[in-house]
Amino acid sequence: MSQNIQQFTPFEGPDQIIIGNGQGLPINSSGVTAFSSPLKPHISLTLNNLLYVPNITKNLISVNQFCKDNYVFFEFHSTFCLVKSQDTKDTLLMGVVGPDGLYQFPSLLRPRQQSAITPSAYIASCNSVSYATIQHRLICPHTHHQNGVVERKHRHIVELGLTMLAQAHLPMHFWDHAFLTIIYLINRLPSSSIQHDVPFIKLFH
Repeated sequence: MSQNIQQFTPFEGPDQIIIGNGQGLPINSSGVTAFSSPLKPHISLTLNNLLYVPNITKNLISVNQFCKDNYVFFEFHSTFCLVKSQDTKDTLLMGVVGPDGLYQFPSLLRPRQQSAITPSAYIASCNSVSYATIQHRLICPHTHHQNGVVERKHRHIVELGLTMLAQAHLPMHFWDHAFLTIIYLINRLPSSSIQHDVPFIKLFH
């Protein structure tokens, strides 16, 4: 059930969506949409049998239907969940538990008239972290001294990832797994730059 839908057709019939208080919400149309995995952009994920319900306040998915359509499985944890490929076990999506106790995924569907990610859309998506009092500061591109912090963080990730590969005696084609592991650890270890808080907890709690 969604307010965002592509390739839709008018829905005919008396069926309604019944919500918790017993109220029935009319179905406007049905259809299908697709989006790319933010972690594996070459992989496309499909949402079939979507129902467009204008009065619904949240976009809801059927875990069973999504798993069947995309050959994936869900891995639920206390504060987050992962969607993984059944073939490769790679993580394709990550959701977090919202204030209402529901698992939430970032907005991944683009408007129908939009064929590519635009800078303004990227900036708008960055505003989603404002609830956590995190500032997103924009800098001038290709300006070395302004990009110093980012460059140091990238170097930190690369150095730790290469060290992990060397210690484990793994070939270089495992670099993406090593870097993802390093980022996972960095986000879950105390950081002196935020008074020794854990970045993941600071962001999502």
